[in-house]
Amino acid sequence: MTRKSRNVLVGSIVVILLLIVQFARPSMGGLWLQTLYESLHVPVFGVIAVCVLLLTPAHWELRNRLIATMATVIGLSVLSEAAQIPTNRDASIEDLVADLLGAAGFVCIAIVFIRGFSVRKVHRAFLVLLGVALIAWPLLPLAKVSAAYVERIQNLPSLVRFDARFVSTFLRVQNAELTEQEDGLGNVSATIVLKDGPWPGIAFHDLWPNWEAYEALIIELENPDAESLRISIRVHDRDHRREQRYSDRFNRRLELAPGRQTLRISLADVRDAPADRQMNMAEIHGLIIFGTRQESGRRFVLHEIRLE
Repeated sequence: MTRKSRNVLVGSIVVILLLIVQFARPSMGGLWLQTLYESLHVPVFGVIAVCVLLLTPAHWELRNRLIATMATVIGLSVLSEAAQIPTNRDASIEDLVADLLGAAGFVCIAIVFIRGFSVRKVHRAFLVLLGVALIAWPLLPLAKVSAAYVERIQNLPSLVRFDARFVSTFLRVQNAELTEQEDGLGNVSATIVLKDGPWPGIAFHDLWPNWEAYEALIIELENPDAESLRISIRVHDRDHRREQRYSDRFNRRLELAPGRQTLRISLADVRDAPADRQMNMAEIHGLIIFGTRQESGRRFVLHEIRLE
């Protein structure tokens, strides 16, 4: 293959990879798939960086080739992130950093193993280790989410346990404050204080999705105050995310009496809750426990959520 043909091929690879980063994005899917997509920035821009490095003139000093390569990758990464802003996609500094770390890591390894780059033997091992470290760092979120998914399976039939190492991966608080506490016997619970704002509470996403083999949803709750607390419980499947209609999910309002109590919700009720269809019990996506602005300043304790 002539040098010109090789340059055309390498340049085409760069363009294709940039198009993939720009337009290929999973529209549906869970947290793991979304995190995997974000992690692809590392190998994609790593390969782009190596391609750009190969396109630099061979007679240049290695230092100049590296400077030109990283400057080009920085420019491409900034343009890639900026191009997402008008389309309301999630342009972020985190993606930009992942792009550059992946590029630098791949380049460190490439100059050791690709012929034509004069690297001293004493520096080769260091460059490979540095490259691996640079690549591994931005992949840590994917490793964490993968570990959380493994733990999610191990904890079944529990859906939420606050003694789980990665429980925070699957929850978020909205207009609320969460504090974990241990009772001295190894039992960990969470106190959720409702703040002033719309629908304050706690939401769980990407819980174990297949509820078909179970009959009931058990929620261990506690109201530590002397007065009853009005809260709502919502369950929805993946199909619900398209329209977010109130009548297309399970909703239950209740008065939480003082003290600890066990709520038992029939999964048949959950399945039949949508007005014009049955909920997909193999694809449950989210569970939310929330109040209203009127409950601002009130609190409840969540001990565990499990299937039965």
